[in-house]
Amino acid sequence: MFQRRLRWLLLTAVFFVLWTFSFRGWSRDPPLFTFQGFDNESGADHFISPNVIHYIRFNQSQYSFTDYVAFRSAWINHRPDLFLIHTNVDSFNGRYWQLIQRDAEWKSRIRLVPIQPPVQVFGQLLRPEWQLFHGSDIARIRLMMHYGGIYLDNDVFVIRNLDKYRKFELAIAWDQDQFIGTQVSEKCPSAPMFWNNCHNNSPPDVTGDHRPSFRTISSALARDLPKQLSAGFVVLQRR
Repeated sequence: MFQRRLRWLLLTAVFFVLWTFSFRGWSRDPPLFTFQGFDNESGADHFISPNVIHYIRFNQSQYSFTDYVAFRSAWINHRPDLFLIHTNVDSFNGRYWQLIQRDAEWKSRIRLVPIQPPVQVFGQLLRPEWQLFHGSDIARIRLMMHYGGIYLDNDVFVIRNLDKYRKFELAIAWDQDQFIGTQVSEKCPSAPMFWNNCHNNSPPDVTGDHRPSFRTISSALARDLPKQLSAGFVVLQRR
């Protein structure tokens, strides 16, 4: 009886250690990559950002059909080591979340990370009616600065593997004659984040109905499908 209890305790301890490493290991400060002599036009000869895809879901406990299709495209066409879903809800439910849970391997790579929508940035309060929109912008910048990896909006359909971007210190969408877009971005954890100061230098109307200059450009990208196919992603339009 004593040996059986000891064996059970050892198995429980091993499981806890493995679980802690698989999730919490990503929250620790990653090893720094030195950019001395680095050419961000050609990139590194190896991956310098983690194979992790981040999503943000504020006040959304259910997945829509569009959300599900976009999420599954990232799983099928990219296959990251982890999906980190940063959310302020305790759990998800509904038909499409149940479909996700039926895929054992996909489910095993999903982690929920508790987070609250930001209410201010650099001392500037966000208006309540725009908190979720601007809060998502701020939250994605913060999580990319901390974790690195790949960030996707919930309506981004991944057409092909995105590993080619993981060899660069920073990759973001910037269509010709359009604004910088943050619905798709990649970052090495130790790379400097130039848009950290975008909100800091924004005029007071950042708390109103205008986003800073790096606002998302989903509609603009959708008008240029060939470029999106080359890039490896497309933004699904909600009807």
